[in-house]
Amino acid sequence: MRVRTPLRVNIVSWDSGGLATDIDLLAGALARLGCAVAYKGHGVRHPRSRLQSRALTAGVWAQRQVAARTGWRPFDATFFIESVFPEYLPLARRNYLLPHPEWFRDENLPHLPRLDAILCKTPSAEGFLAGLGAPV
Repeated sequence: MRVRTPLRVNIVSWDSGGLATDIDLLAGALARLGCAVAYKGHGVRHPRSRLQSRALTAGVWAQRQVAARTGWRPFDATFFIESVFPEYLPLARRNYLLPHPEWFRDENLPHLPRLDAILCKTPSAEGFLAGLGAPV
């Protein structure tokens, strides 16, 4: 009998206020589906110290270097909440954005073609982003 490897999923977002709720809901749903969930490329969402934070940041930097040189992807999917962080795009085979149109910034526009899909929570969000030529 073949053992299934869990999907490796990365959640990338600012971690504040209402976005923390979105992170918690998405991470919980993905974990219940059996996914191995990471936050910004590592398994610890809130580092215990500045040293641990720097070590985790260095680890993500190293993953990006390996991905750029070899094509290896540490994640099956990355979910960006509200904003695209382009430095994380090469780390996953598939990249998705869960936008909040009222907070959508023009800095995201150049990255939309690099996304596999934009997952809209409301019809108004879908209309707004389709008007920008996004893959909704």
